[in-house]
Amino acid sequence: MFISTKLEIPNSAGVMAETICKKVNLNVAELKYYVGLFQLVIFSTLKAVAIFVFLECIYTFYRLAETILAVIEIRKSYVETKISIEHIE
Repeated sequence: MFISTKLEIPNSAGVMAETICKKVNLNVAELKYYVGLFQLVIFSTLKAVAIFVFLECIYTFYRLAETILAVIEIRKSYVETKISIEHIE
């Protein structure tokens, strides 16, 4: 007696199983699409935030340097005035 290891599914059940498999594959494909889209949005946002923070740091250091130079200029003018007053006296 010969026993078949092949699973025989009736035609209607086979069509139903094939339809379910197609739907599952479609759902997996949709899920991959939305995960990819989500990653794209998140990474683009993170990149934009990183660029903004970097530029903000550069601007802050620029303003700090500008302030330091202004303080040095004021101090220089103060010292020059002090020296000129001492020479007059």
